[in-house]
Amino acid sequence: MWSSRPTVCYTLAMGERRLVAVVVAVGLAALAGCGDDGNETEAVDGVSVEVLLDAAGETVLGQPISYPGGDAQVTMSVVTLGPGESTVNHIHEAPMAAYILEGEVTVDYGDEGTYTFGEGDALLEALDVVHEGTNTGSRPVRILVVNMGSDEVENTVTVE
Repeated sequence: MWSSRPTVCYTLAMGERRLVAVVVAVGLAALAGCGDDGNETEAVDGVSVEVLLDAAGETVLGQPISYPGGDAQVTMSVVTLGPGESTVNHIHEAPMAAYILEGEVTVDYGDEGTYTFGEGDALLEALDVVHEGTNTGSRPVRILVVNMGSDEVENTVTVE
């Protein structure tokens, strides 16, 4: 649950759907450890693919990646926070990949530290660690989020 309403993209043209499908597939393959060690690989028909995240089995806090039981459910959204806005304290019970489309966000993980992410940064969010994200920039921050959960867990759980 976010303190400001997330902007979720639902309407995509056919070509954009295909691009999103390729991006998600490549991103999930990178999370699974597929592909090479470089940032760029050649795909079918000469399409260049830049790997945005290769988490090597760990979250941003060095935790091992673990997936929940149940039927897989992948959710993609764009979260937008205005300057100075923050999320509520929350946790993620399943892996969540994030890519900063624009702006800057500082995430406070309590005793685990504070990290600032800017445009072009990619991360695999911490699992089961209470945290809060704050837009510490002067313009809106837009974050592409891919939740890799299941029908048995919530993507985001608010913590009081």
